[in-house]
Amino acid sequence: MAGHARYTALLDACVLYPLAMTDALLSLATAGFFSAKWTTRIEEEWIRSLERQRPELVGKLNVRRDSMRDAIPDWEVPETSMVFS
Repeated sequence: MAGHARYTALLDACVLYPLAMTDALLSLATAGFFSAKWTTRIEEEWIRSLERQRPELVGKLNVRRDSMRDAIPDWEVPETSMVFS
């Protein structure tokens, strides 16, 4: 249902880093309230930030990343369509 939402939100690392906020946002997206999108660069940023804060999680966040991708199959915004300054 995530692909049929009226609104689309680009989720930045600052909202994907707090795990509870990510869970809430992805729950709303899978319920069809909005379409959640992010880039692989954003994924790398939240993973790097969380691993820096919690060193015991280094190398263990790929499972969470993959679960997020599975929950929102149309999550990816290609880097070529983004303009970073």
